[in-house]
Amino acid sequence: MDKPRIGFIGIGLMGHGIAKNLVTKGFPLTVRVNRNRAPLADLLAAGATEVKTNADVARNADIVILCVTGAPQVEEIINGKDGIATVAHKGLVVIDTSTSEPATTAKMREALAEKGVRFVDAPLARTPVEAELGKLNIMVGADDATFAELKPVLAAFCENIIHAGPAGHGIILKLINNFIGQAITTATAEALAAAAKSGLSIRKLHEVISAGAVNSGLFQMMVGKMLDGGDLTGLKFTLVNAMKDLRYYTHFAESLQNRRTPLTSAATRSEHAHSLSRRHALPRPPCGGRGIGARSCGDVIHARTHAQSLGKCSGAADRRSRSQCGARARLSPRRHMGRRHRHQRLRAPRGARIRRIAPRPRCAVPLRVVDFRVRGGRRCRARRNGACGETR
Repeated sequence: MDKPRIGFIGIGLMGHGIAKNLVTKGFPLTVRVNRNRAPLADLLAAGATEVKTNADVARNADIVILCVTGAPQVEEIINGKDGIATVAHKGLVVIDTSTSEPATTAKMREALAEKGVRFVDAPLARTPVEAELGKLNIMVGADDATFAELKPVLAAFCENIIHAGPAGHGIILKLINNFIGQAITTATAEALAAAAKSGLSIRKLHEVISAGAVNSGLFQMMVGKMLDGGDLTGLKFTLVNAMKDLRYYTHFAESLQNRRTPLTSAATRSEHAHSLSRRHALPRPPCGGRGIGARSCGDVIHARTHAQSLGKCSGAADRRSRSQCGARARLSPRRHMGRRHRHQRLRAPRGARIRRIAPRPRCAVPLRVVDFRVRGGRRCRARRNGACGETR
């Protein structure tokens, strides 16, 4: 079976190694370079063909691979002057290995799908060193059939080929992966600066971290090679690209703010169930839910948090919701009462004067103040003025 024709756009640090592995492993290769022609010489010597425009790349390929900086460059290649979209033909596959934005990926995928073109997000991991060796990691967002079709092509320059899931999941996985990686590298750089300034031996720091769970490949690339002869090129990644990736990750994370996940939904249901169980565990007040003005309703008050919290009448005679029959009682702040455990009954000191303000529930009389004394450490059961006045 003949190998598919490959078009390649983006012969840079990563792209050169990818293109070299493709052409040396027998794939017909068409390339386009932008400004730097230095990496092109050995590719042409190996059998690659150079063209002038992005449209020419698409015309001479079954699969077009993009390896550029980010979302603006991807949009320009697809929709710009002499872009791929202008000559897209049915059956063409575009593989975007760039670290782009999920929103841009979705937009390009939908636009090209109308022309019968499949747009696959397949960002890369590892460094230009692994690119030259054909040992990159790649995260593919595509359906099962497309993934199976492209896997032999990707195997020409990748060691680990991960099917991240459906379209769009490849770039999401890449952004999260880079977020974790940049957290490790920035923490490592800060730790090294603090150790050096304090006089701590960097070798001792390396020894301790290498022997523990904090160790990582990125740490060894940064510190291990530095200690072995002062090599500071163990990790090649520009700060401009780091800022770009963090910006894309931030945009992605912000897009999730109003989205409920199975995990958060389960946690919310669990918390709601726990709240209901605590709510219905409260004993029904003697008033039967008829309101604060009944004869003995004020004798049962539960603190939700502290002495200043609201007690709440919990049982409606007609089983309506608590919001409909929810006479509240507020205890005036008294420091000597201290903090009490929630659900614990409040007992006022002997002879204390308690002032309760009962806001008007939907079924009760207007706002009123009930002021009474405590006798013998318990509230007086003398009849209060007014009744609930519940309307049936």
